[in-house]
Amino acid sequence: MLRLLTALCGALVAASAFSQANFFQHSNDHILVRFLPGYGAAGRQAAAQMGARYAGEVTELGVVRLQLPRNLRADDALRFLWGLPFVDLAEPDYVARAYGIPNDPGYPSQWGLAKVGAPSAWDVSQGDDDVVIAIVDTGVDLDHGDLAPKLTEGYDFVNSDSLADDDNGHGTHCAGIAAAATNNGNGVAGMGFNCSLMPVKVLDASGTGTYYSVAAGIVWATDNGADVISLSLGGPAPSETLLDAVEYAWSQGVVVVAAAGNDNSNQPSYPAYYELAIAVGATDSNDMRASFSNYGEWVDVAAPGTAIYSTYNNGGYATLSGTSMATPLVAGLVGLLRADSRFEGASAARERLEATCKPVGEWLDHGRVDAGAALGDGEPTPDLTSLTVVPSQAWGGTDGTGTVTLGGPAPDGGATVLLSSSSPYVSVPESVTVESGDTSATFELEFGNVSSSVSATVLASLGSVSKNASVTVKPLLRSLTLEPARVKGGQTSTATVRLNGPAPGEGVEINVSTSGPAEADGTVFVPGGASSAAFTVETAGASSNTSATVTVSFAGVSRSANLTILASGLQSVAVEPGTLVGGFAFEGLVTLDAPAGEGGAVVTLTASNGVVVPSTVTVPQGERTAGFAGTTPAVTRTTKVKITAQLGRSRQQSRLTLLPYFATFTASPTTLFAGGGSLGRVTLNAPAPDGGLTMTVGSSSEWLTAPATVTVPAGESSATFEMVAGAVTRRTRATVSVSYGGVTKSVRFQLRPPES
Repeated sequence: MLRLLTALCGALVAASAFSQANFFQHSNDHILVRFLPGYGAAGRQAAAQMGARYAGEVTELGVVRLQLPRNLRADDALRFLWGLPFVDLAEPDYVARAYGIPNDPGYPSQWGLAKVGAPSAWDVSQGDDDVVIAIVDTGVDLDHGDLAPKLTEGYDFVNSDSLADDDNGHGTHCAGIAAAATNNGNGVAGMGFNCSLMPVKVLDASGTGTYYSVAAGIVWATDNGADVISLSLGGPAPSETLLDAVEYAWSQGVVVVAAAGNDNSNQPSYPAYYELAIAVGATDSNDMRASFSNYGEWVDVAAPGTAIYSTYNNGGYATLSGTSMATPLVAGLVGLLRADSRFEGASAARERLEATCKPVGEWLDHGRVDAGAALGDGEPTPDLTSLTVVPSQAWGGTDGTGTVTLGGPAPDGGATVLLSSSSPYVSVPESVTVESGDTSATFELEFGNVSSSVSATVLASLGSVSKNASVTVKPLLRSLTLEPARVKGGQTSTATVRLNGPAPGEGVEINVSTSGPAEADGTVFVPGGASSAAFTVETAGASSNTSATVTVSFAGVSRSANLTILASGLQSVAVEPGTLVGGFAFEGLVTLDAPAGEGGAVVTLTASNGVVVPSTVTVPQGERTAGFAGTTPAVTRTTKVKITAQLGRSRQQSRLTLLPYFATFTASPTTLFAGGGSLGRVTLNAPAPDGGLTMTVGSSSEWLTAPATVTVPAGESSATFEMVAGAVTRRTRATVSVSYGGVTKSVRFQLRPPES
């Protein structure tokens, strides 16, 4: 591709120089001139005639730098010189600038090295300290721990001494990208690995300098052993001097790598535009053209140039963006190629570099450099064809597996696929390498703990091709329920923990905790494939209504359920026996529906009809029953008694039947003739006490005699006695009564005269 038309007649060149001098920034007090061979003396005389003096000379190029007097403008001097027949070249001393865009310092990732397959390249070649990469820039921090061991002798064209120290930072940043000390456990890695660095300062503290200084720096580096020259600088104006310097370097077997510029334009930048320089554009992490990068067919190759982390002044590190950052990476790669006997010549190294580029669009001539392919078998890495993530519905706190697949076998050194995630809850490694000859590789995903569903996109990128996969992360723990949710203190409830899906692998162990008067085992296990598990919650007796909380936790997510614990209530009050003779004692039992709470449960007792019971009875803590004793009064008739027990609002009753001691009095026969007898029987409702029980007997008629008393023997419930009828002359009625304890029982008799 023809880039620069050099076969211009003198008049046209002169006109061009004048117009450029007015359009492009240049030095106002210096110009560049070259006289035809044999006219050196005439040239000096012409300079003296203008009041100019020699301020420097690049002998190898025959270019002299003239310092002009204050009253002479550069365009006037150029016009004068072009009018002389022995002038071969006269042009402004244009200004060159560093092509760097500051960004966020401290970004800890050198993504660009992985992007271009540097690890694969290093498996083949790690360069050689005999290969020298010249950093023609603002200088290099000569004391930087990650650079000092790599430095050769340099030169400072700004201050005209041999200490090419950096007072800007730009050159130091570029030097680290090209060939920082690598694999030394410190700082950053450089693309050129073991290659040496030559610091050549041509730009001042502001990052600017003249074409003369740049050309002089190129020539000096060439003459002092450079194999590669990295130029992260440039300007918009063409220059014969700059062109001659690039051609001189190439003629001496030196590869010149130059930044294409950061104007987002297709306009040329010099010296990158020159045919014998490798013009470098910048790409981002997705292999797209960086928004600032210049473009066009004159841009030869590209390299990562956004958010590039590298060395910086004062022994530090920083992140910068620009074609300035892409350029030293390419220079470092050329250094690796030149250290390989297959590509040690300048032409061979450049051809290999450009032939193995990865296509990234039509905005440049070749593509993005591929270090792995360049040092490997020369085959570009096949395209990324797919990305899969399993599972696509994941649970927080678990792991997953991703797979990247290529359209063909990975080349020697493998293919490094960059990975990223849109969510902090889905973690992926920065990259995964498809090994040489393989078509796929797997990587592990970690799903973070989430309290609600989170959707994320996993992105895989290889060259200009990107693939994505969606994944939804849900909390594994779904819910906790209690059945029943209200229990009496001391009773149990069944808790069920449910997951959003089947438990992975061999199952998961869920932590369990309780608060309040409830207890449960510390964990519950959900077997693999199951989506729920149950456990028992035990409660303690409660003296008043209260509540407890049961909580299950897994992977930072918790679910809780409340359990209402009711105070113990009365279930029943019972007496034994339920029927008894008045005057006798009885026993009672109060029963709660749940164990008594702390301090026990105090139950209030009352009774009717003169029955005496204690005013309270206490059910001990943790127990459900308590007994009590009561006494009854003697009664003359069957009496119903209510025994009432009360605990809070809970009330229960029991009925007690009291009987009189004296139950019945019978006699047989009840029709008697004179002299006839009748047998009377008295019965009790309970056995007679010790000493027996004596009852009073009375007859209403003198014609019917009966004993005055009848005694029921101790322990017996009945006794008999005899009654005898006297001789009556007519039918007579008589009544015999037996009395005890206010109860009288009577039997009527009919007395008849003797039969005739």
